[in-house]
Amino acid sequence: MKEIMKLKVLTKMLRHGLVLCCLLMLTGSSQAQNADSFIKELQNAFKSYETFQASFIQTGSALSGSAGTFFYKKQNKMRIEMPKLTLITDGTTVWNINKRENKAVISKYNEKDASLFSLPNLIEKYPGICRSKLEKTGNEYKLTLVPNDKKLNFKTADLICNSAKIITALHITDLSGNMLTIKLSQVKLNKAINDAQFNYSAKEGMKVIDLR
Repeated sequence: MKEIMKLKVLTKMLRHGLVLCCLLMLTGSSQAQNADSFIKELQNAFKSYETFQASFIQTGSALSGSAGTFFYKKQNKMRIEMPKLTLITDGTTVWNINKRENKAVISKYNEKDASLFSLPNLIEKYPGICRSKLEKTGNEYKLTLVPNDKKLNFKTADLICNSAKIITALHITDLSGNMLTIKLSQVKLNKAINDAQFNYSAKEGMKVIDLR
């Protein structure tokens, strides 16, 4: 009878969406505490970076196999360079440059539309609105973020970090179940980057579409 009563209580909790409470009852709170502690350490490390730059290669998307360079500077300044495409933002304006078509599309920066390369979102914002799980293999950590609702444009995001809390890879599963993997290398922290890198002036003869 006691076992039946326990099952009824658990079923009622699940129906009310208290999945996390059930997990804590069944497995204890150590894993959640470890994930929370790791997130705080990751966020503190990120806050100490004035700049972050790295080479990358991505697979599992329309741009699969594309390699490039990523630059980040505080206040949402980003620059993503690939052979045929360059994406630049100074935190206010976004320039999307298609080198093959000699075209630049200009738009207002919108945090909701920001690329998954947006480190402030991945490290500072998303953990607070996602369920998190931490796994450790050797000196490598995998932090998995699962959104609490469908407002975010992904099902899961895995942040792979080394022992210094530096992100070395991202595994993103979108709402359609497609996987995007971004591997980072040659990471450089706090190397001076001129603000001119986060601005753009169209070259003569380039087609410009201004959506601001």
